[in-house]
Amino acid sequence: LDKVIFNVSAWYAEEKLTIYTLKMLSELASNKMRALYFISCEQLWYFMRAFANGSHPFDMILPSAQKQVVAGLLGCAVGAKRDQYLSELLEPVRSRFNSIVFAENFQTHYQDEILHNNLSSLLEALSGIALATKSSMTDKIFSFL
Repeated sequence: LDKVIFNVSAWYAEEKLTIYTLKMLSELASNKMRALYFISCEQLWYFMRAFANGSHPFDMILPSAQKQVVAGLLGCAVGAKRDQYLSELLEPVRSRFNSIVFAENFQTHYQDEILHNNLSSLLEALSGIALATKSSMTDKIFSFL
């Protein structure tokens, strides 16, 4: 987990390394015992909150890596803390998306490069949420979407 956090924080501009690192997180989280360990680690919660709020380094990660971030983070959503974890992951993503799309000036500024990049990243994250959803969490994801 520390290696994943370090690689994403230090090498976020390296697309392939970031994607491979996040795939490693997904693979590690695919084992329920490891996922239970991860969800109990404060580092994962900090990492997840940074992603959900669009904080550094996630504000710099290329849109193509956003799906892998979500897949890895959703893989850790197990156990008694699952619902709290999913809420803290999904609600800020939805809020960020809504604040962009429903802003008064969206129709006039939608081609602005910064706005376009933010929206692309969020759409990739939403796509990743749909793709990484497990059958055990569909109720929470469908209520989110």
